[in-house]
Amino acid sequence: MSVVTTQPKTSEAIRSSVRSSLADRGEAESFKARTRSIRAGNVITSLGGAGGALQTMAGARKARSQEKEELSSLNNRFASYIQNMRSLQQRNSALEAQVLKLQATETTAHTKALYEKETKDLRKLVDELSEDKAKMVLERNKWRDQAEEYNKKWEDEAAWHAELNTEVAKLNKDLYAVTLIRVDLQYKLATMQEEIDFMVTVHKQELKQLQDQLNQSLSIVAVEQTQEAGPDVIAELYDLRQIYENFCRDTQEEAEAKYKEKFTELELERERDSKTMLAARGELITSCKELSELRGQSQHRSMDQHLSTLQSQELVIFIYRCPTQITMTTQRGMF
Repeated sequence: MSVVTTQPKTSEAIRSSVRSSLADRGEAESFKARTRSIRAGNVITSLGGAGGALQTMAGARKARSQEKEELSSLNNRFASYIQNMRSLQQRNSALEAQVLKLQATETTAHTKALYEKETKDLRKLVDELSEDKAKMVLERNKWRDQAEEYNKKWEDEAAWHAELNTEVAKLNKDLYAVTLIRVDLQYKLATMQEEIDFMVTVHKQELKQLQDQLNQSLSIVAVEQTQEAGPDVIAELYDLRQIYENFCRDTQEEAEAKYKEKFTELELERERDSKTMLAARGELITSCKELSELRGQSQHRSMDQHLSTLQSQELVIFIYRCPTQITMTTQRGMF
């Protein structure tokens, strides 16, 4: 009969502890909402403020490592909670067996009704706890799948970001090489232009000197031949002068033609190099724009991922704390 008198007190203690735990659970939900708003505000302030700095790759990896450690710790706590749940179920089963055993004995109608009510309440509590456990397992799997998906997206974005950085570095190198070629060609063009101008000037001076000397010589020879010879010699000298002048004119025209041809080739080569450099510069600008857009998208996704991770951590912590309190108070009531 001692068991019969003690059992209702234990069940009554369990019910009172469950009610107090459910009240604590309501307070925990309100605390969770306040904590989530504060953390979200802090995260947005730290990541999106006017004076905030962008996270580096090392910082992102460190944050990822810390998040993994926190998730591992939460999983261990959740496993401990499940173990406590199983222990509670076993004790409830033992309690049900005791109730059934007591029902088999001769008891009063009041005691039998009391134990039936207690058993019903305990079964209801076990069903509720089992349902909450199933919901928590589903929620945990859902957040874990989302975390893996975000992690895969982040790795893809990081690989794409590294590839774009490599491409930009390559384009910068090509642009530098094209710039060097252009500067070298411009220097060569200026040097050749100076050489050509110098050669043309020297050639004109030499032609002028030769022509002056020839005119002087022809004048002297013409005077001498006029005195010594007849008009045929003068005509021959005139023809010789015409031949020499034609030769000089042809030589000058040929030199000018070669100069123009060489200058045209250099101009065409310079235009080709300029077009190549402009094309490389355009590709570089396009790549820089794409890189900036990808950086913005990566930062936005990283922020969303971090917020989702914080929310999932808060949910897991809340789920872990509340049922654990229920289990502990239930165990204290039983003992």
